[in-house]
Amino acid sequence: MLILYEGKARVIVDGKEVAYKNVNDVMGEAALQTKQKRRASIVACVKCRCLVIFRDDYENAVDLFKSLQKYKIN
Repeated sequence: MLILYEGKARVIVDGKEVAYKNVNDVMGEAALQTKQKRRASIVACVKCRCLVIFRDDYENAVDLFKSLQKYKIN
């Protein structure tokens, strides 16, 4: 998963531009949540900087959040 820290990017699906991503936008989160292949390509319009979150780190964060929510409920 990527979070766009600086820059702007285009979202391409099946060869067609379908959206733009701007600062603070998230990319690739659906593939992490569903464990399916990504359906879109992201192409930088200008120089970009992104925060990368790897699958293991994402899953650990989700597990921790779920644990904290369970603790908060009890």
